[in-house]
Amino acid sequence: TTTMAKSPDVWKTIEQFLNTTASASGKPAKGSDPAVSDTVPKGGLRMQRLKRFLPMFLNGSRYNTTPDTGSLENAISADEACRLGLKITGRGRQFLMGNGSTTISRGIVRLKCAFALGERCLTRQSFHVIDNLVVPVIIGKKFLDISEIMTTNQHRLEAVWISARKAFQVMHLNRSRQLVRCYVNGKLVHANPDTGSEVDLMSPFYARENSLKIEALEEGEDWVQFADGSTAQLLGKTHVDLDIYDGRYKSATEYRGHSRTFYLLDGLRNDVLLGEEALYDMRVFTEHEDSFVDSDDCGLSVEMNLITWFDK
Repeated sequence: TTTMAKSPDVWKTIEQFLNTTASASGKPAKGSDPAVSDTVPKGGLRMQRLKRFLPMFLNGSRYNTTPDTGSLENAISADEACRLGLKITGRGRQFLMGNGSTTISRGIVRLKCAFALGERCLTRQSFHVIDNLVVPVIIGKKFLDISEIMTTNQHRLEAVWISARKAFQVMHLNRSRQLVRCYVNGKLVHANPDTGSEVDLMSPFYARENSLKIEALEEGEDWVQFADGSTAQLLGKTHVDLDIYDGRYKSATEYRGHSRTFYLLDGLRNDVLLGEEALYDMRVFTEHEDSFVDSDDCGLSVEMNLITWFDK
């Protein structure tokens, strides 16, 4: 694969950003929370995208929950827990956002759960209560794996076309227990598979190391929002060929270089993060289970990987 040339002007801007925001401790720097009017373009610049929800009944109330393979645990917003009159028990737990920032839950609630589509399959599940959670309910990877939602039971998901302004939200609640092998411009990469992310992300260091051509961002697409409502600034974008790993032949699947746009995020813990659209488009969960590999870097903190378009 031909290596892309660097874009010096954009890289200079990125280096200046990293130098001015890096903290003395070496931890990823938080982006300041922008005012909505400053980050969301007025007027148009809207996009249509296909969003997949997992409709469920929680204590009798129907929710379009967010199935998030990038979040190990289930979560519910503090507002919803209050509305349902739930008793919060246990101690709060620290969660790691997509850019390395952290938030602490209030505790745990237990909910009666049933699927809205197909057989209901009643169960009782624990949910971490998160202040300012940007979606009402997140269904994490543990329960998604047990119930085989992403593999044999995708019929329980509901796909809905939605319209949103072109700025991101990023759900990211747990450090990934599994990575997916894929090819970026023909180079094998271990990526974080995150259905809670509406955008494909790349670390600026990986982009620089591979001499990728970086483009400036358009107005309104330069901020991402995380699960706890916090925000961070994107540094640029790059267009690459993406393919998935075929375990049978130990090579690319000949997906034939599907071009995708990746956005650069400082503090991203993996070189590459694949979002919802790419994962479903390439049928990673249903046709390429042999592309997954267990991660040996789970750590003590729990990540919350929810990355979505930021909508006014």
